[in-house]
Amino acid sequence: MDNMLRYAAKERRNFNEFPLNEIDSMIFSQLAYCNFDALPRITSLQDLASDEEIETLTKGNLGGKNTEKLIKIMIKNPRFKNVSWQQAVSKIDAKTQMQFNAVTFYIADGQSYIAYRGTTATTIGWKENFNMSFNNWVPAHYFARSYYRRIKELFPGKFYLGGHSKGGNLAFAVALSLNESDLSNIVRIDCFDGPGFHNQDRLKKKFLKLKGKIHKYIPQGSLIGILQDDLIGEKDYCTIVAASGANLLQHDMFTWRVKKDKFVTVKQLDSGSEISWKAIAEWLKNTSDTERKDFIEMLYLTVSDSNQIYFRNLLTPKTTYKLATRLIKNSSAQKEVWKPIIRKLFKAYVNSGTAALSEQRKNQLENFKNILDDQRK
Repeated sequence: MDNMLRYAAKERRNFNEFPLNEIDSMIFSQLAYCNFDALPRITSLQDLASDEEIETLTKGNLGGKNTEKLIKIMIKNPRFKNVSWQQAVSKIDAKTQMQFNAVTFYIADGQSYIAYRGTTATTIGWKENFNMSFNNWVPAHYFARSYYRRIKELFPGKFYLGGHSKGGNLAFAVALSLNESDLSNIVRIDCFDGPGFHNQDRLKKKFLKLKGKIHKYIPQGSLIGILQDDLIGEKDYCTIVAASGANLLQHDMFTWRVKKDKFVTVKQLDSGSEISWKAIAEWLKNTSDTERKDFIEMLYLTVSDSNQIYFRNLLTPKTTYKLATRLIKNSSAQKEVWKPIIRKLFKAYVNSGTAALSEQRKNQLENFKNILDDQRK
């Protein structure tokens, strides 16, 4: 089955002949992870003169070697070879707990794609993500809107907005915060496996007004894109994409399946993702903003004893068990904060589909419950 690499090689019509589509949008959202600040004098694909420069542009970012391959393919393709970029912005602020990155791609005459980057491996980036569970808006949301308004003034024309992971959330936040005049020049806004919003129900009317202009795509085993989004079941809003790999590995868009210029779709989430979606929704419903804030602050302090947090590692059963054990041993004074929260999350998972869980997962949950019960003695 094809993926974005195959599409980037096969579709050769220019953007005036064949307008930007969902796969193009995914490609530019992927390129948002590139290290543009490492090569400030290079502003277009044609400027990349060596493999070393391409490696510098992609080193350490999400997608790694696949992003290198993607860029090498695009350089040779008439559809993409003249793409350039400008106004690359990178901001990290420990005080406000904000990580913000964006770049604007010039794709054709009067057509620009504004790509917002997802979360990097920094502790600040993930802390801001966690803060979304109890804040309606975080600092990056305001920067995203300001960035769009500035680009609109600098480069008049038609705009496409998009991003992967938190970047997709930022693109949606821009759409939700703009007036009709600001929205008139935007053709489409795409979110690729990005989380929803705190108290998203308050935004339903705005989402409905944007039908046809906003598009959310999540892989069949999504764990990030299902967070805080009660509109996943709306077919006009959310498309579930067939993907290879298991669970969090599907967050990598290179695993998403493509046929010609469309995603290969499935009708529903995998059972594990469906359970997680329902469980997290129940957990959020049954916890207060204050509870979540206190818990996340304590969790953050527990896991951030190094300079980087890798979310994919944090979610493995082995790491989860270690984290639970560490909380119990080192946080005796804070047990009243985290124990009720963990219990509610455990209960939510059980309520959301015990029958669908594997024996291994059931045993892991049972062991975790036993650890919690031991603390009551």
